[in-house]
Amino acid sequence: MPTDHPSRRDFVAASAASAAAAAWSVGAPAAPRVTAVATPFQSHPDGATVLVRFAATGVDAPAGRLRVYDGGRRLLGTAGMLNTGTELLGELWMPLPRTTTVRSELEAPGVRGVHRTTHRLVPPPRWTAYWLAVVDGAALDAHLDALDPLARTVRAGLLREAGLAVNPLAATADRARDHVAFLQQARIAAHVQRTLGIPVSPLAWSADGVPPVRVLGALVGSGVTAVAYPAAAPAAQIVPLGMAGQILAVGVPAAATADGTRIETQIGAMEMGLGGWLLARSAEPGSSERVVMLVSDDVEAVVQARANVEEWNRRYAYPRIVVGAPAPQHFPSAPVIAAPAPSPSAIPGADARAAARSADETRAAEHSDRLFAALARLVGDADAPAAAVAGAIGSAVPGTVVFNPTPYLRTEALVDADGRLRMATDVPPLGYAYLPDLRDAPSVPAPEAIAAPFTARAGDTTVRLDDETGAVASVIDPDGTEWVHDGLNAVAGAVLTRVARQDLPGVGVRLHIDRRLPNGSPFRSVVTVHAGRRWIDVENTFADDAPAPDITFRFAAVPTRAAWEVPGGVEERDVPVAGADHLRWVFLRGAQNVFLRAEGAPWFSIGADGTFTSHAPPGRARYRVAADTLPATATDAARVGWSTEPLRVVHASGGDGPLPRWGSLMELDQAGAAIVGVADGDADGVTIFVQELSGTGRTLTLAGGLLRFRTAEVVDFTGRVVPSAAAPVPGGVSFPIRGRGFTAVRLGGLHLPEG
Repeated sequence: MPTDHPSRRDFVAASAASAAAAAWSVGAPAAPRVTAVATPFQSHPDGATVLVRFAATGVDAPAGRLRVYDGGRRLLGTAGMLNTGTELLGELWMPLPRTTTVRSELEAPGVRGVHRTTHRLVPPPRWTAYWLAVVDGAALDAHLDALDPLARTVRAGLLREAGLAVNPLAATADRARDHVAFLQQARIAAHVQRTLGIPVSPLAWSADGVPPVRVLGALVGSGVTAVAYPAAAPAAQIVPLGMAGQILAVGVPAAATADGTRIETQIGAMEMGLGGWLLARSAEPGSSERVVMLVSDDVEAVVQARANVEEWNRRYAYPRIVVGAPAPQHFPSAPVIAAPAPSPSAIPGADARAAARSADETRAAEHSDRLFAALARLVGDADAPAAAVAGAIGSAVPGTVVFNPTPYLRTEALVDADGRLRMATDVPPLGYAYLPDLRDAPSVPAPEAIAAPFTARAGDTTVRLDDETGAVASVIDPDGTEWVHDGLNAVAGAVLTRVARQDLPGVGVRLHIDRRLPNGSPFRSVVTVHAGRRWIDVENTFADDAPAPDITFRFAAVPTRAAWEVPGGVEERDVPVAGADHLRWVFLRGAQNVFLRAEGAPWFSIGADGTFTSHAPPGRARYRVAADTLPATATDAARVGWSTEPLRVVHASGGDGPLPRWGSLMELDQAGAAIVGVADGDADGVTIFVQELSGTGRTLTLAGGLLRFRTAEVVDFTGRVVPSAAAPVPGGVSFPIRGRGFTAVRLGGLHLPEG
């Protein structure tokens, strides 16, 4: 190995301070002074020699010569010393099997005679660096999709050979608005692996730090065992995830990323970047680690980086660079740390809130389509699932088919195929009911303006409005309990201008409330009081171009703790809550339990006084509110939250199709668990996602209904089979599920019930 490599001279200049700090010198006069340090570089074979770097200060000469001897005055080598502007620097490859004392003799113009210095050299650690080239699957797919088919194939091959892996943590995972999309965040990576042969990384990379528990749980459910994240210092720590298991979290300093190590530029820059960082780490007191992570996330630079890795390993035995992620046992220690607490959600601007509302509406429609598509494939056109199923129902008379895509039995008011408002009673969960047309159904009267006091009573529930602001001032439930303190659906500065009452036969009473914002902009609120239901519905409609005001709800009892559904699980915190967003429900615990669903307005805050503030978007936002003094669980909250998911209504002309007039697609045998999503299936199968809400791990049984299946397998969230996790039982399949966890079950051989 030559001793005058120009990049190594640059390295010496860049790391002179580390060299001085890492060496122990004796006998040197004040000027000149010679120091020595063993660098991390070790030669083939197997670290036979170590590159030692020498620095001489207090010498005003263009160059010099340094001879190095062992304790027996045997010459170990001669190094040329070059002036860098502040000192003379040189290097020498030397055998260094153990801590060794050597003596150097410096000769240079201006130095009287020979300047001798004794140095104690400590062998460097034999570093192994694991280079993980991991990129976002969607970004990689977009990168390759821009190429023509031949170039795409060639480029994918180069990236595969270069060691590229796909990040199982999707860049948009935390913004998913659906359980299935969130849990299947690694599915994009699995798709890239199947179609392009580029493997899924066994270690996820999170550029934003340790992800929240629910994100880590989704990764574990996809077969991921470790996640790396930027950190101030290298770390390997086990993060417990409660019932979801645990995951290894690896901290990667900025100096060990592609930018810090310069692994994607050229070999000389790597010697300065990676070599300089390892030199500084070798000088740390008690440094004994041998494993570091190098992370790249730039698709374009991966091929060059792999070439640099191969050249590096040809030059040096150590530091050795291994392509791929290390196994967990390669890390020297892994203490258990607390799982990261969820941080408050920043409340986005009006445009982002409006986009979230649209995303929620799209998600609801897609969930319904995916759920009924499997049945539609068996009877007709899967591209229009609701219409295909409605057309295959056997009925002698025309009517309305009501599809219920939720896991709970539903009784709701809806507009049927004739445009009439009616109650759909006991629509089966994950199923449908056929309602024959009613020619003699009563018409719905138009709203009529009323004067104060503004009240509505339906069944045993009474609602009263504030005469000046139009907020709900009182709700007395059938038990005689007051829900309200200081107003529900209140808007700061709002002024009431008109109230109209509308009786809904068989449903309840509706109040149409016209109000005005302080800037003069009008808006309308509609409050529906249901007969025989323990909730009220509120809908607010603001002008699309008006600023979206905050809407507040203050209940009679101050809540002490809040829980809410998020994609992939449930979050829970003590009140106050600075900012959060929910998927379908919020559960306020206290002397009075309150359940809310803010459809299209997921962002909320809860003040220290218990005030629930909804940060609504412009346009429309709907709320369902229920309260109860009895003990309640997340299952009760989920039932309220799911009850606002839109029922789908399709007209059917009647026929002699093979499907019955009502039924559920499939059924679980126990309460407290629900089928919450369906993944895209094929002609023969479908994957369903089951959530456990009670917090108790158990074994569930899934039985067929309108859909029957011949095979069933538990799979991870990317679709890989989990061996021995499912057991066939008569008419269905049983499988284990963790408390508050999710299980995916792949059903195959789908068919209709015989007869």
